[in-house]
Amino acid sequence: MHDEASLLMHAFNDQMGGRWELRIRASGCAVPVIYKNLMAGSTPDGVDPLLDLIRGYRAAMQAYNASPIDLDDEDNPDFPGFAERYHRLCNEPPMALTMTGAIEAVRLVVEEEDKCGNQPDLTIRVLLAALAYFDSEV
Repeated sequence: MHDEASLLMHAFNDQMGGRWELRIRASGCAVPVIYKNLMAGSTPDGVDPLLDLIRGYRAAMQAYNASPIDLDDEDNPDFPGFAERYHRLCNEPPMALTMTGAIEAVRLVVEEEDKCGNQPDLTIRVLLAALAYFDSEV
């Protein structure tokens, strides 16, 4: 499925002026494969929403983990943005627009799997967000 989507991605890029989104869901698969091309020229140099999301998530996670309070609720108002960022990473992370963003996405997946255990929603979607960047560089 990935190879077919990659071919479609490149074919539609010229026709759609570089701005499109393709969502594919295989029968029986709960996780859609999402490809986005935001056209590199449409965002300022160095802007990468995935990288910003990852950095914000790490900062919120660090504050959460450093708290001396025994917390049961990740949505605790003392840690604004932690749960929101986590849910966004698990559900619809933006495509990496820079090499740094794509690499940090892969690093985040490795760290999360190592420290927090198997998280298929985060792992699959964040890797797809990084892969979309690498596919656009081919």
